[in-house]
Amino acid sequence: MMDEQRLNFLLKREEGPKLDFKLKLNLDTESDKKEFAKDICAIANSRGGRGYLIIGIADKNKEIVGINPKAIHEEQIQQIISYRCDPPIPVRVDIIPYQGKNIGIITIFKSQQRPHQIRYQGSFYIRRGSTTDIAHREEVAAMMQDVGLILPEAMPIHQAELTEVDSGKVNKLLNKFNISPEQAQYYHWESMGIIKRDPEIGKYIPTMGGILLFGQDPQKFLPHNTIKIVDRITHKIHKKGPKTSVKYVSGTLLEMLEKTENYLKQILKDHTYPFLPLREALCNAVVHRDYLIYSHNITLLIQENMIEISNPGTILDETVLKKSDNDFNPPIRNPWLFQKLMTLDEKQRFVNSGLGLGKIKESFENKTSVKFINDKKRNLFRVQLPGVKHYKL
Repeated sequence: MMDEQRLNFLLKREEGPKLDFKLKLNLDTESDKKEFAKDICAIANSRGGRGYLIIGIADKNKEIVGINPKAIHEEQIQQIISYRCDPPIPVRVDIIPYQGKNIGIITIFKSQQRPHQIRYQGSFYIRRGSTTDIAHREEVAAMMQDVGLILPEAMPIHQAELTEVDSGKVNKLLNKFNISPEQAQYYHWESMGIIKRDPEIGKYIPTMGGILLFGQDPQKFLPHNTIKIVDRITHKIHKKGPKTSVKYVSGTLLEMLEKTENYLKQILKDHTYPFLPLREALCNAVVHRDYLIYSHNITLLIQENMIEISNPGTILDETVLKKSDNDFNPPIRNPWLFQKLMTLDEKQRFVNSGLGLGKIKESFENKTSVKFINDKKRNLFRVQLPGVKHYKL
């Protein structure tokens, strides 16, 4: 149950995706009820734990105004949510005495049935900061991905033929399971998630994971899956060419990692810059990026004073960013890809790395120069590392 101590803690926080302050709760008209349902739906759909709608607080200056407890009826609130939100959202209503006044608190419990939509219009809502807004297509997909309703790696790429999957690359994987090319059948490919049979047309179709790892030309079907390198130091070193060079690295995931690492090694050959944390951050970006976001690439920004690796999709569990360095590992967004990369990668980048953000910090003498930014506004996760200027040979 909510108590005064917990309320005091919430009042010290600012409004955001999981917290909304209201002066009063109006549920008299149909329009009022619709707006209330949208707010509850948006808080439930936004990432994080429990959410709270606190009534009797001026949202501008947090003045304690209070409410008439008889004006809030839990049964009415439950009915409004049950009738208008699909699936229904679990909530609890409390009235807490606080500083001589009564404060209403609606607790919106963390839901494993996201995304919730508004029945009468079919729209999905989320919170953008302290504002309720309609969710974009990729945000709805991300909610489904969070709760396991969709797995991007398993999605069929309908426009791709089986010939777009490089059988030689697949055979390397099968060989690790003692399946020779002569023995290999399409059901082996299907059991490993590389292809999927479409029962309507009776054909096998490559999956997104199959194209990402074994495609002949992955960018033909997944053009957003590149590594964008923005290089702002090569010009300073060689005194020629553009001040900012932009390069797009393509290929399968392992091919892109190899090409990007070679590019970095060439740039850093005259420096003592620690290479392993760069590799670690790149591996993190590959297994943690949201492959349903088509508008951004993994981006590597190289400057004298900072190197930044960013990938589309914020970290799902932000609590990992507050943990100690030894326990600083976000849950893996794409476990199928991670498992296959561990098996396929002959350099054992993923086996040896452990994908630990804490390890990245440990690699630098000045740990405070390493920053992990969950950029919700742009839906990016950014790793900022020290620049190269202090690592000259």
